[in-house]
Amino acid sequence: MNFDFLRSNRKVKVWALVLILFVVLVVVLCLRDARADHRREVHAYALLDSCMDPLMFEDFIAKFPESKHIDDVRERYLSLVSEQRELREQVMRYSLKELKIFVADNPERRYLVNLANARIDSMDWQTANSNASLKSLDKYITDHPDGIFMTQAQAQYQKLDRLRIEAELEAQRDTTEAATDSIAVEEVQ
Repeated sequence: MNFDFLRSNRKVKVWALVLILFVVLVVVLCLRDARADHRREVHAYALLDSCMDPLMFEDFIAKFPESKHIDDVRERYLSLVSEQRELREQVMRYSLKELKIFVADNPERRYLVNLANARIDSMDWQTANSNASLKSLDKYITDHPDGIFMTQAQAQYQKLDRLRIEAELEAQRDTTEAATDSIAVEEVQ
């Protein structure tokens, strides 16, 4: 190939040099991005090592579908989902005491802990609702400030408190009337 035209035209030399530098820059940037992607993949895969959250596995599968680890990640994901399905069925049969122990002993199993906490919330609400006392409703409100049934608990608490106040006022009126009647009877005698 004859490159004599490069010797003769200085503008062509400059443009050729600019083009070569541009190509080199693009290649370097692509390689850098590829290395960064690889580092992110390696880091994400390392995080899965002790992970019990299926969402992390789903995230890895979505972000790195071409990973050399994809088969392993999919297998572990399916195993984890199956195990959690079985545990979820167990959690639904636990007593309140067993659920609280499960939550305390398994903080790393966020999905199941959230499920257990929702079950605890539901069971506590059933107790508070069936007792229908200010004390039981106050306990639910205190124990579950972000509870699923908080709005209902507060409304029922306010209703019962209003009824309690009305009953106290009625009793006070009755006592006052009885006292007034006895004073009137004594004056008549």
